[in-house]
Amino acid sequence: MHYCIKMVLRSLLGIGFMTALPSFSEDKPLVHVTQVSLWNEGIQKSLYCHADVSFRPQVSSHVKAQLDWVLPVNMSVKKGDVIAQQDDFYLTQQSEKLSAKLVSAKAKADFSAQEYERIQSLDKQDMVSVSDFNRAKLDAEITQQHYQVLQAEQVILRHQIANLKHVAPADGKIFTLNAQPGEWLDSGDSILSFMPFDNQEVICRISLDLLQQVEQIDRASFQLNNGEVLLLNRLASKVDEASQTLDLHFNFKDEIDNPLFLDERMTVKMQMPADDLSLIAYDALHLNNNEYYVWKLDGADKVLQIPVNVVDTQGAHAVVQSLLKVGEHLVVRGGKSLTVNDQVIVANADEIQVRL
Repeated sequence: MHYCIKMVLRSLLGIGFMTALPSFSEDKPLVHVTQVSLWNEGIQKSLYCHADVSFRPQVSSHVKAQLDWVLPVNMSVKKGDVIAQQDDFYLTQQSEKLSAKLVSAKAKADFSAQEYERIQSLDKQDMVSVSDFNRAKLDAEITQQHYQVLQAEQVILRHQIANLKHVAPADGKIFTLNAQPGEWLDSGDSILSFMPFDNQEVICRISLDLLQQVEQIDRASFQLNNGEVLLLNRLASKVDEASQTLDLHFNFKDEIDNPLFLDERMTVKMQMPADDLSLIAYDALHLNNNEYYVWKLDGADKVLQIPVNVVDTQGAHAVVQSLLKVGEHLVVRGGKSLTVNDQVIVANADEIQVRL
């Protein structure tokens, strides 16, 4: 009886061993997989930037005159405020002399015009020579032209006197001083440079590689860390030879409350719409000859090698551009020795609900 029991046990063990043997003999690689996730936020990159202004207006002297006073550097002013003033003594004296000349020139012009009218009436009666007629006509024209020249000089002089007081062209600050009070300035000499608040811009440097990657830069959106939206104003046409970068110039979409400091450094977030983007675990990536690929699991538990283009990283994940679809499964562990069409065993099948 004891012998019979032992034989039955041996038979059962043999059957169990033969049943388990095929699964080991197939020697399928054991892998862990994860799903491809949706990514609809486009390509995101950080640009390193600084604040600047589009231009700095120069305030210059209109005439040779002494600089009486000027506001100091960094003084904030409103549009129309007086920011510098030159001495008006000599121009005022010139204006009085010119006024006197104008009175005399006007009298001569009127007299010559009246004399010419008298000569014309005599000419009709053949009582004046041709030379006298021509001389009267010429004198009337010359005196009238002289009077007009003096009038033009008076307009210029009045403009120069009016511009001895230099006013702020916009709300802003005195940026640099190029002349000091008491200094004699000639026409065209610079007094100061002005930094307006209303033409502030943000200048960012972008690598040529990244610019070529995003292709259509005008489709991208840009904003500061505080949420201020920026609008691309212009793109530099020349690449910096050493760094292989070029400048992007941005304006603010809306008026900002507080002016930026010149050369203030900041980070700008660039978001570029792109097709065929998805989010995958970084562990799914493999590199071969400087090209990335992943192992994708098909419906028969076989692996396919899919090339991907890594466009961004998000912590432990990568944003890739590829033919991958949301919900597909990628090998994240056990993929180093795989070859195309290898059949695998998914160790975490229950966790990701893979249909085997």
